[in-house]
Amino acid sequence: NTLLDNIQIIARENTKSEFIINYTTKDLAKTFRNSVLQIYAKEDSEVTIHLVTNQNQESTIWQSIGFIVENHAKVTIYQTEIGVGKKLFSCMGKLTGNGSIFDLKGSYLLSGQEKMDFLYNVDLYGKKSNANILVNGVQKDFSKKNFKGTLDFKRGSKGSKGSEGEYVTLLNKTVISKSLPILLCTEEDVVGEHASSAGQIDKNIIFYIMSRGLSFDEAKSLVVKS
Repeated sequence: NTLLDNIQIIARENTKSEFIINYTTKDLAKTFRNSVLQIYAKEDSEVTIHLVTNQNQESTIWQSIGFIVENHAKVTIYQTEIGVGKKLFSCMGKLTGNGSIFDLKGSYLLSGQEKMDFLYNVDLYGKKSNANILVNGVQKDFSKKNFKGTLDFKRGSKGSKGSEGEYVTLLNKTVISKSLPILLCTEEDVVGEHASSAGQIDKNIIFYIMSRGLSFDEAKSLVVKS
């Protein structure tokens, strides 16, 4: 019931690679997982990672990602959190190269007593580098979530762009949802954007969908899936 794993991905120059990493718990046993994923994208390489967590509510998870992206390299992560129990998630890295790109698209569903802490931190060093973090989530029951994201434009990152946003749909008033996106900058001529939104499903949207013949539960499910 214990998993300790350390995955290291080194992408050589001018290569393209794609990985699927899927953590699944098939029964209701209590489990503990401590996972580390290290990504080193060398010049002109491209790495795509599909990271899926589908465990039960009895799980305790510590998961860390670290990355370095060199000149004109790109790292893309698709993060999907379906069952997390209690999870601490950290994703931290550096865009050291000119024209380097980091792109993360995340989604999560928290229910029951599940609790998750997200921490994202990207340091931009290279000229015309680009970092994007977009996380969409749904919370229900008594779940709790903390989201902290930081984009830090370091000296030398002139012409760089960065954006981070977290958008969560709250299905019950008993959930706790906190979000703290941060922008830091010590360089001129950069573009940084951050956003955060939390709210319940729009009743007008539900009414519109139901007017097309769907039940209330079907309409709500459709909005959550979207």
